[in-house]
Amino acid sequence: MTALHLSFGELHFHTCRAVFGAGLPWGLAEDAASTAAWLTRCHVDPAPALARMLTDLQQGRSSATPLLFPADGAPVLQAASGSRLSALVAGPSAADWWEVLSAEPGPRLTVQDVDAPGWVTATVAQRTGLAGAASVHRMMDQPPGDLRVDAALRAMPGADAVAPPKVVTVAADAWSVVHDFFRQSLVPSTDASRQAGAGAGLVDRD
Repeated sequence: MTALHLSFGELHFHTCRAVFGAGLPWGLAEDAASTAAWLTRCHVDPAPALARMLTDLQQGRSSATPLLFPADGAPVLQAASGSRLSALVAGPSAADWWEVLSAEPGPRLTVQDVDAPGWVTATVAQRTGLAGAASVHRMMDQPPGDLRVDAALRAMPGADAVAPPKVVTVAADAWSVVHDFFRQSLVPSTDASRQAGAGAGLVDRD
């Protein structure tokens, strides 16, 4: 497998714009970039999961519209359309709800039929510190399906317990897919695009 080496800044910059290029709001794009950086600090390559999630979202195999409803006394997060839910949306939604639920006794949340359960775990961990590097390592290989988020994930050591790498190493083929989505966030360099506000405009005064 051919590998590429990036800085953390490059990882964040390209991931954020790739997710935005796939059609998700900027806030979710920033959440995805933060999760990618957290995974890298846990020595997990985020590129393969990113490439799959972005492709599934663009090709309609996953949904970006979540729905939360109570079931058996515990909330369930699923796609509003009844299809598979994208972890790029489920992760931040689960993290938001976990911050609310964690104040209750025995909190638990089920994320139903999500395309990348490990990515959801990583997003919750990055935001709340619920799970650690060891549990995410195991879950990144988990196939699409249901995920239960509860206090049992807290037993694993956090990312701070792992010495972070000095550079980001990603699989070149997966990163090429991510970069294709990054390019979808760009606009052509033309007078019309500059008149519309792209770049520095028609006159660069820097």
